[in-house]
Amino acid sequence: MTTKRINSIFRVCILALGFTAFLSSCAPEMDEPGDQPKFTMGDPKNDSPQGSRCYTISEFTVEGEDQSIAYSDIVWEFRNNGTFFARTATQEWPGNWNVGVIDGIQKFIMIVDDTLPPTITAVGGIYNVESLNLNLPVFVDDEGDILQFAQTSCDIISPELEALNAFLQDSLVVITSFVRNDNDFTTAFNNITFDFRENNKVIAQRNEQQKAGLWLTSQPIGSLLQFEIQFNNIGNPLAALNAAWEVLEVNENSILLEYLDGPPDMQDYIIITMEH
Repeated sequence: MTTKRINSIFRVCILALGFTAFLSSCAPEMDEPGDQPKFTMGDPKNDSPQGSRCYTISEFTVEGEDQSIAYSDIVWEFRNNGTFFARTATQEWPGNWNVGVIDGIQKFIMIVDDTLPPTITAVGGIYNVESLNLNLPVFVDDEGDILQFAQTSCDIISPELEALNAFLQDSLVVITSFVRNDNDFTTAFNNITFDFRENNKVIAQRNEQQKAGLWLTSQPIGSLLQFEIQFNNIGNPLAALNAAWEVLEVNENSILLEYLDGPPDMQDYIIITMEH
């Protein structure tokens, strides 16, 4: 990060104890609320404090150098309550934001703690509002540094999660091992194929009989990949699959799943393999 950018961050009191303290002690006094334009980085169609919209940084130019490539994997969720979260597939960092008018000039303020990674703290500061386009807002600070966001989906898909979804959807799969409470039930799944479809529907078929269910994959922050499957009003063996499973391994031929809430002293796992 450049010295100018560091000095700019200190000028906006990045060490403030909180968002309210920051506004009252560090920033110039904002004009009366009635004078402020109706603009939000959150969701203008949702009155809930938790209503939000998500963005990526499409340009972050500091001293004439675009640094946006360092932010390509980060999604920024701005909530109506003045908080934001910068997220990757495995990490999350909080902050605060505000839009208002200071001395007749419209401002966008991002407040982050200086203990966060430099990539995150670098965006902290007071910016002049250049464009209020809800899909592509642009802000410029007094030094001429440019911060531009582009609206995006709030969903974050890591390469690992993408690989898991691709494995499930690329071909029919079969269960080549199913162990629950140390008991092997693999033979109960003989001749059953599973077709995982893009609409989160799964079709299990044995001979000419088909049963439909739902499936979902996810990756909670700081956790392994998870896989959930649900067959409703269906008996065993398919009902035995109904659970949340942790994904221990994914390769080009198979995936290994472990029962998320299983007893630690018992084996509960599934091996799903591409049909040959």
